[in-house]
Amino acid sequence: MRRKGAAALLAAALSLGGAAHADGPPQTAAQWIRQLGLQTLDGEGGFFRVLRVSGVEVRAADGRSPASNAIYYLLTPKDPQNHLHWLASDDYQVLIDGGPADYYLFYPDGHVEHRVMGHDVAAGQTPFVAVPADTTKAIVLRSGAPYVLVGSVVTPAWSPKRVRIGAGAAFVERYAGASDWATPAFLRTLIGPNFKQGDHASGKNFAPLEPATDAAGRTP
Repeated sequence: MRRKGAAALLAAALSLGGAAHADGPPQTAAQWIRQLGLQTLDGEGGFFRVLRVSGVEVRAADGRSPASNAIYYLLTPKDPQNHLHWLASDDYQVLIDGGPADYYLFYPDGHVEHRVMGHDVAAGQTPFVAVPADTTKAIVLRSGAPYVLVGSVVTPAWSPKRVRIGAGAAFVERYAGASDWATPAFLRTLIGPNFKQGDHASGKNFAPLEPATDAAGRTP
C-alpha cells in the first residue's frame, strides 16, 4: 500500500508539473516547448509561460502589486541567451531540467558574480540561483547543453514598470574589468540586440505577463 501510495503521489506531481503526458516525458527542447505550451519571450529571448500570478496583494515601492508571479523559462541552442536586463524585484530560479547555463549578475554597488546553473554540485554548479532586487542579469546556455528549463518566482510580481531590458556604453564602462570575464566585448555580447546609446532600455512597451489559459479559461 505504501509503494502504491508513493507511486500515485509521484505520478500526480509529474502531471502537475506538465511532464507526464501520453507521449512520455520530454526529451528535447521542442518537446518541452510543446508540452508546456511555452511561447517566445520578446526582448529578453528564450521561451516562457506564466503559471500563476499571486492573488495576495502587497505594497511595493511603486504601488500595490501581486505578491509574486511564477513562470517556466527555457533556453535552447537556437535561442541560447536571456539578454541582459535589470529587475526591481527579487527573482528566484530553480533548475527543472537540462543545463548547465551561466548566470552573469551585476550588482548596484559595482561588483559582479558568475554562477553556473546545473546538476553537478560537486563541480561548483547549483540548482538554485537567487537574484536580489535591483540586480542586472544575463543567462547563457552552455555550448553542448540540449536546453535549460527553470522555474522562476519574481516577487513583487513582474510588471513593465519593474524591468529594464538592454544597456549601453555607460553599463559597459561601469562593469568592464570587474572580473576577468567582464571584458567590454563580452558585456556587449550579453546585452545582445538590446544595446542602447543610453544606460538601460525601458520596459514600458512590454505588456504585463498574464497566465496562459486553455479554451475553458483554466490555467493548465
